[in-house]
Amino acid sequence: MDTGKAIFFGLALIALAVFSSDMMKPAEAGLMGSGRYVGTSAGGYNNVWVVDTETGHVRRCVYRDERPICFEWSR
Repeated sequence: MDTGKAIFFGLALIALAVFSSDMMKPAEAGLMGSGRYVGTSAGGYNNVWVVDTETGHVRRCVYRDERPICFEWSR
């Protein structure tokens, strides 16, 4: 490998290290910063899974009598 290629390769590795340390964390990923908690359909009209994106724990919430009822977080 000649000197020019070695210098280019070294600079590319430095740029990769800087870029990868500056990337967003999983909890900050998503459009407009989706936040720590994310809700997704649990298969029913009144059911939703709530996911804690930092810990990976989930819980199910249902909507009954015009108010939400949420169960314990998974472990």
